[in-house]
Amino acid sequence: MIILGISGGIGHDPAACIVIDGQLRAMAEEERFTRVKRAPNQMPIYATLYCLKEAGIELSDIDAIATAWDPTLDPSYFSVNDAMRAFKGHKAFHGHTFPPIVSIDHHHAHAASSFFASGFSDAAILVVDGQGERVSITIAHGQNRAIKVVQSFGITQSIGNFYGAISTYIGLGAKNPGKTMGLAPYGQPQYDFPQIKLASDGYVMNISEPKDTPYTLWSRDIYLQWLNIFTELFGPKPETRLSFDLSSSTFKTHLNIDQRLKDIASSAQHTLEELMLHLTTIAVKATSSRNLVLAGGVALNCTANGLLQRSGLIDELYIFPAAHDAGGALGAALALATQHQEPMCNVIDHAYWGPAFSDQDIVSSLRIAGLPIIEHDDIGGVVAELIQRGAVVGWFQERMEVGPRALGHRSILASPARVEIRDRVNEVKGREKWRPLAPSMLAGEEKRVLDSLSPSPFMLKAALVYPESRNQLAAVTHVDGSTRPQTVTEASGTAFCRLLSCLKEETGIGAILNTSFNDAHEPIVCTPRDAIKTFVSTSLDALAIGHYLVVKPSFRKR
Repeated sequence: MIILGISGGIGHDPAACIVIDGQLRAMAEEERFTRVKRAPNQMPIYATLYCLKEAGIELSDIDAIATAWDPTLDPSYFSVNDAMRAFKGHKAFHGHTFPPIVSIDHHHAHAASSFFASGFSDAAILVVDGQGERVSITIAHGQNRAIKVVQSFGITQSIGNFYGAISTYIGLGAKNPGKTMGLAPYGQPQYDFPQIKLASDGYVMNISEPKDTPYTLWSRDIYLQWLNIFTELFGPKPETRLSFDLSSSTFKTHLNIDQRLKDIASSAQHTLEELMLHLTTIAVKATSSRNLVLAGGVALNCTANGLLQRSGLIDELYIFPAAHDAGGALGAALALATQHQEPMCNVIDHAYWGPAFSDQDIVSSLRIAGLPIIEHDDIGGVVAELIQRGAVVGWFQERMEVGPRALGHRSILASPARVEIRDRVNEVKGREKWRPLAPSMLAGEEKRVLDSLSPSPFMLKAALVYPESRNQLAAVTHVDGSTRPQTVTEASGTAFCRLLSCLKEETGIGAILNTSFNDAHEPIVCTPRDAIKTFVSTSLDALAIGHYLVVKPSFRKR
């Protein structure tokens, strides 16, 4: 059976995937093709076309389309139906007969994305996001082919909306909860949120249900309630100043982040962690399983995930790399495949499901850009030498990652040992100077340098760096001594693995600073042309693209 899974139409992070006989073949997010960050309210047209091409099939070969929203659960979700009509009517699909469309409710899709990809036959499932149809949190029990809901919480109880609202209050923006997570270690959890009370069966947020408002607009109303609460607790929302940057055609936000705002961020992060620990305790008790899978936007909070991993409440933790709404595309497809008794999905232990490009594609793009075409048999070894000399390198290899983390195929790389390099990388990307960066390291290195024995292939779990290793990892150790590692197995045989192996030979540690290949105004690069454009328009020193290396003259003169 061939299934096209899609998410999008409302909200953010639309994506598409192809599942054939229960196995994932291709997956990508729409933003990578449209170059609009998070592609709000779009349908995954380009992502679908890529997936069809990668699988070598036509739309007429598809047996069913699975969507990650179910409009029948809420009549106000008219926009989902409108978006699907627009999707079917797109010129790219003219002349094709559409297969049956099956709606999977949003949280079931989230749950399926992580449970069926985990390889667990039995697991507690925790879905935590802003909202999905009529709920914001789902606790479920996954057993073999079945996902059974144990407990759910309504939209007024949304942890995602609470954390998004605090990000808005601080001035970082509702779409940037990761910034709040990064800011939190600079403060102390000085403040309580009396509207949130733990209970034996969960917790209660003292938030009113919006009146005469469609469910689709509840989050907006709840945000306003939280902002009013924060104003009462902390005073007026801090002033932010906007300036228009003509060179990038974007607005820049200027915000004075004082110690009070850092403490507010720390307090909100502490509250989120307390809630996640409490919900995990309930989920483990309800399911009698010490395997945990997480999904939903809040599952991208790597600090909370690391705390859960170290809590002793669970034995194993799995999070699909696209835990946010993009992952719903895979979850919907796997849920439908399971209903049809298709083979169970193999464990998804890597994120490389996007497009790759041939040497011919790369050479053509370099030639059009007027860049030199210099080929290297050992690109990993050459780049390792540049990294040792202090270069900040754009790294473009093989199939693109899915999810918000660059995992060594569309990355910006630099030495993990030099704090000044960290600051320079943030400058290259147009990020705030205080934001942390993360390492990738050869599997096994984490046992030596981190207070964690758990593999982390998707860079979604924070760990503490041993004090004696912090000099070697100075650029990727946050102010609280934590870091967010990716572990890379040597068996992968990738160019990225070769690079890490070379660094281990030269420095004694197989680790590198790794952040996503993009600047602050764009999604992660997808094509060779995207990579070249970002390389040319930023202060990157070099570009390693396939077997080819371009080094800027300014770096050669150092």
